[in-house]
Amino acid sequence: TMGGSDPQNLSLPVLECLRSSQFKGMEVTVVVGVSNTHVPALKTLAEKSACSLRLIVGANDMSELMAWADVAVSSAGSTCWEMCMLGLPAVVIDAAPNQLPLAQELDRRKIAVHMSRPGLDISQLAAKIEWLVNAPEVRSIMSANASQLVDGRGAERVVAAMQAPMTLRPARAEDCHLLWQWTTDPSVRSASFSPEPITWEQHQAWFTSKIKDPQCLILIGEDEHGKALGQFRVDFRLDREAEIDVSVSPEHRGMGWGSRLIGQCVGRVFNSTDAQRVHAFIRVENSASIRAFQGARFAAVGTDLVKGHAAVHYLREKSQPEGKES
Repeated sequence: TMGGSDPQNLSLPVLECLRSSQFKGMEVTVVVGVSNTHVPALKTLAEKSACSLRLIVGANDMSELMAWADVAVSSAGSTCWEMCMLGLPAVVIDAAPNQLPLAQELDRRKIAVHMSRPGLDISQLAAKIEWLVNAPEVRSIMSANASQLVDGRGAERVVAAMQAPMTLRPARAEDCHLLWQWTTDPSVRSASFSPEPITWEQHQAWFTSKIKDPQCLILIGEDEHGKALGQFRVDFRLDREAEIDVSVSPEHRGMGWGSRLIGQCVGRVFNSTDAQRVHAFIRVENSASIRAFQGARFAAVGTDLVKGHAAVHYLREKSQPEGKES
């Protein structure tokens, strides 16, 4: 594959190579883009190939084709990262000046064999392809090197880099007013099972009783600067079950903190108490909280009526395999 349009028609010398008798009996798939203007000529040349060759225009299953192949011949563009992810040894050609550094680096790391585009010699290209095809031990080393360079977890690392660390601490008496501000926020009240306004005096009495209750734990999530991100409250039952309530500060909503707060806090509950199952009840119209709990690997197990409001019942069990919150 030489990219979507392959303006320099680098697919042509590759097909010229495959006319040679040393490739007889090999299975070859040539992939070109729908914008490639050289398809008629390539089809004609493909018919003269010594190997079993199929020409695909506009493939939509590149990962499957790469997984099928033992060797690739490709331009040294972004396709190289996909080949590395799948551990596919390759001969790469720098189809443009900006591809030269990548082609050279992959060759240096013994991930691919670089063939320079200027003055590309068909006989040398054929020799390189034949050598790689007949060198399984070399291909094995190249495959391992490629997989080590690109492990497919780049998206996770980007998200982790974008999201600063979060630490947890038990709620303190001085958090009372902050939590009252959060809980009296109009959007929080409208999503609550008890949407009536809460006075400062009511909140003070409730908060004081909760932080003294041995069957209740309130945790505050903070960013790297000590700024409060949200609160997590768990009420324990005698049957090793627990029910939780979560809220995120108004300025941090919609940024993925909810799932992280839930995931980290539930992990602490499972690691430091005998709770085996954690429950949460969310009003069916509260789509933001539903996404947060789904992101924290909670499973919807049914619907209930809570204080006259329809609610989705979410559950996470300690016995679930470990995973990563999204």
